[in-house]
Amino acid sequence: LLAAEAPTWVARDRPAGANAAKAAGARSIVMDDGFQNPTLEKTFSFLLIDARDPQGNGAVFPAGPLREPMRRAMLRSDCSVEVFRDNATAVGTFKKGTEGPPFHAWLEPSDAISAHPCVAFCGIGSPERFFSLLEQKGFDLAGRYAFPDHHKYASAELELLKKAAAKAQAPLITTAKDYVRLPPATREGIEVLKVFMRTDDPVRFANLVKDAIERFKRERLPA
Repeated sequence: LLAAEAPTWVARDRPAGANAAKAAGARSIVMDDGFQNPTLEKTFSFLLIDARDPQGNGAVFPAGPLREPMRRAMLRSDCSVEVFRDNATAVGTFKKGTEGPPFHAWLEPSDAISAHPCVAFCGIGSPERFFSLLEQKGFDLAGRYAFPDHHKYASAELELLKKAAAKAQAPLITTAKDYVRLPPATREGIEVLKVFMRTDDPVRFANLVKDAIERFKRERLPA
């Protein structure tokens, strides 16, 4: 998915990946899921927060959902992004510990697919968010099947899903992240709901990153 948008490097060793990107001509790097990775110094860090349940039980994994204590994470971030169910509920909850007010964000489906009865399945961190998004957009779910995050689908599982869809006389639908994990030979007849993350202030969002890059050039790079 990322490689379809920009040149992408996959590396267990983040510094090695960064050096490979630099050698290939990269002038900046956007790290996917890099906030808690200490091996690369970041020029700017966004902290994403699930606004529906920001802290869960307040405990750090494996006792709870947090990757580190919330207060420490917020003080270490340059700005927070509160991810809401939709733009209608995008109202602020966190106001302290960051530079400026947080951004409000939400997932918005592509207009390329219209609502209809379907059987939904996914293997992501929050399956209910996907099912809820479908229902918000008018899809009538004849069935819903949740699998573990990053699930690698077996042929037998996909056959069972297709049988369930045939029984319900409705097509299968899944996320883009799940679709790319499906064996190509099994993808026929499976629809994809593509989503985009929107923010309430895209201009300020872009300017914060640009300003951070310019500060880095002035303060850290040789003249």
